[in-house]
Amino acid sequence: MQTIIKFYQSFKAIGLPSRAIPVVLFIYCFGTLFESAGIGMLLPIFEMINSSDGQNITNYSDLSKTIMGVIAKIGISINLQSLLAISFSLFLLRQIFSYARLVYLPKTKGDLIKRIRDKSFARYLRTDTAYQDSTHLGKIINDLTTEVDRTGNAAIKYMVVGGQILNASIYILILIFMSAKITLSALLMIGLSVLILRKLFKKVRSTSFLISSANQSLSTFLAEKLKSTRLIRLCSNENLETGKIKNQTEVQKNNIINMQIFLARTSVIIEPIFVLSVFVLLFTSKKFFGLSTGETGLFIIILLRIIPIIKELVQSTQGVIALDGSINAVKARLEEMNQATEKRDGEKIFHGIKKSIEFKNVSFTYDKNKRTLRGINVKILPKQITAIVGPTGSGKSTFVDMLPRLREPDEGRILFDNNILSSLDITTLRKKVAYAPQNPQIINTTFLEYIAYGNKDKSISSIERAAKLSGAHQFISKKSEGYKTFVGEDGGKLSGGQKQKVDLARVLLKDASILIFDEPTSHLDLKSRESFLKILRKLKAKISKTIIIIAHDIQKLAFVDKIIVIKNGQIEKIGSHKSLIQSKNWYSETLKQSR
Repeated sequence: MQTIIKFYQSFKAIGLPSRAIPVVLFIYCFGTLFESAGIGMLLPIFEMINSSDGQNITNYSDLSKTIMGVIAKIGISINLQSLLAISFSLFLLRQIFSYARLVYLPKTKGDLIKRIRDKSFARYLRTDTAYQDSTHLGKIINDLTTEVDRTGNAAIKYMVVGGQILNASIYILILIFMSAKITLSALLMIGLSVLILRKLFKKVRSTSFLISSANQSLSTFLAEKLKSTRLIRLCSNENLETGKIKNQTEVQKNNIINMQIFLARTSVIIEPIFVLSVFVLLFTSKKFFGLSTGETGLFIIILLRIIPIIKELVQSTQGVIALDGSINAVKARLEEMNQATEKRDGEKIFHGIKKSIEFKNVSFTYDKNKRTLRGINVKILPKQITAIVGPTGSGKSTFVDMLPRLREPDEGRILFDNNILSSLDITTLRKKVAYAPQNPQIINTTFLEYIAYGNKDKSISSIERAAKLSGAHQFISKKSEGYKTFVGEDGGKLSGGQKQKVDLARVLLKDASILIFDEPTSHLDLKSRESFLKILRKLKAKISKTIIIIAHDIQKLAFVDKIIVIKNGQIEKIGSHKSLIQSKNWYSETLKQSR
């Protein structure tokens, strides 16, 4: 019972509707009631066929008399034709519920799988950056595909278990009504067979977790290696990586085979035990329990009907246990993502920066041993270009990640016009912040749709203007389908510089008051780099945007308004290009070395 409750709680937690189980039980219940009534009708039918005087019911069994008494009260004449017609009608009614079951179960499975995947994807998008950084995409993809499918199968098997328990219970009650002693004997033998299978159930459950673990490992391996095929080929490591995947698939194969062996043992063991039970009861029914030939026949028919029910019950139970690893994987993933939901507690609508962005004693830590940023105090003014510079790993990207609240400071405060950043509505904040990462994350869609991504109701002419400004229009216009050309998975059809220009067009199109560029010229050639710097100068001349640039190429920053030098997680120096080169700091020293 505890196991049944545990599975019910798990399925409810992952999204199985509360009505699903009662509906399934209702379908099973009425289907079995009509079926058992149809089978019960066979007793008076057999006895009427075997009787020399079919109308004389004095020699009929008590159960037959009861059945025919009920029929007579309804007003139906009792004869062989009417009994056959009633029995057939009851079986037809059973088929209606069988059809309902065959339709409802896969529909429920499909709805559950869709619900889990929709919920999981939505939750993942709302998890904080720390969770997304620490969780391998291969595991997420495996849980949302393979493990969710297996969980859907488990949910169906769980409901089948409930239905088959109800089926078996109804038939057992009928058998008890016929003969309590013989029924208890049958139940005792069935109970002994289930006890024999308990060890197999435990092995099935442990193997289910091994299968889920192997699936996650393989998905992680594939997600990593398929993105690194160029490196693998250049290093001539094809055989090495092929050997690794052979090891992975060997583990997966062995676990699946072991699972099938355990399931096969169950099927092989349980059926002979049930058949033996029928034979023993057949032998003893008349000799020891005084059943008539007709009653013995009906008893055997019902027992033969119960055998596949019990068999399916055991196999479905084993099936649920076999998928327990997947159920736990999906449940744990949903709980993890729920706990890692990013903070969205702000309520103030953000309209843009008017006075300043101010960091007050801000610190951030990725792990407990080392702080990425320490005691950051700086003010960024609106409608200016501010450059963030410093050596690799100094905390520049972390600094700008905190502006759209991709990361939250561990200590200190960030103020937007004297409003604490966390008090601002995160949706309106991000609508006013345009972010171009160092490595553009290009979605496989058309140029038109990608540039307009996150920018609803933008006209084609405005999209083209942004593309012209970024330098992307020149190569997009040469495509056979122009802006309706698909860019390919992860922008696979584009060069590094083209990706950056397309992403820059997306940023320029957005109606944002804060533009953030992370290494915007890293993939551009010299001509494209100069073109991009001209764009920034134009934006500065218009004085309409607050622009923040993370820059490694520091030789062209003379035109920016302010340069913030971050070194070892701390601000080393703040000033203009002219003031910084007049003192000793990382910026001035690096400039000297590059000349």
